[in-house]
Amino acid sequence: MNVDTIRLMTGISTIWDQLLQASLPAELRHQWSGSHLAILAALQNGRTLTMQNLARLIQKDKSTLSVLIRKLETHGFVQRSPDELDRRKCWILSTPKGNRLYRQYQKAEQRLTALCDSMQPIPKDQEAKLQSDLHLLEQRLLQVRSQLAAIKD
Repeated sequence: MNVDTIRLMTGISTIWDQLLQASLPAELRHQWSGSHLAILAALQNGRTLTMQNLARLIQKDKSTLSVLIRKLETHGFVQRSPDELDRRKCWILSTPKGNRLYRQYQKAEQRLTALCDSMQPIPKDQEAKLQSDLHLLEQRLLQVRSQLAAIKD
């Protein structure tokens, strides 16, 4: 894997985020990152998660997650609920307001995806190969992250 590949992936991710922001209602633009929305996605359908499980699920360290949760909580999109048996643990759950925000995000993503689909489509075999290659790249990057974490400890 070379640096150009990493730069290309970062650029694609940035462009997608910009397009998604542009397709959100004006009052929601530039307030919420993909990480905020990943948290809300993880908490859909009444799901509650501990900070530790949520951090693992969205692949963020606990300190970063705390900052993200604090912003969502301040705006009333999530709430914390202390664990009744273990006071060190707290549960995170989405509020009705958080569920509405996530649904707006999903609608924006669907509009954007439909727009992309209306352009010349990528042939199915090429798309399948691309997805396979991206999964492989993701696995390699996760391995590197694990190795770096082991070195830091």
